[in-house]
Amino acid sequence: MIRRLMQRCSVTDSRHVAKIGDAPADLLEGANADCGLVIGVTNGSSSREQLSVLPHDYLIGSVAELPVLLGL
Repeated sequence: MIRRLMQRCSVTDSRHVAKIGDAPADLLEGANADCGLVIGVTNGSSSREQLSVLPHDYLIGSVAELPVLLGL
């Protein structure tokens, strides 16, 4: 799905993509697509413990933390 969306948006380098999700499949998809940033959100469908064993760059408690994490 990431590759298809990249094509639609004319993004050619997956390192310019951030994958953010609350499920193991989200983190695995981001890692498999070689996304530049893979962020797990722990207040959704999966716990911090469940997501911590999967490939990720950051784990956050809520998407409300994204602006600070991204320096916005």
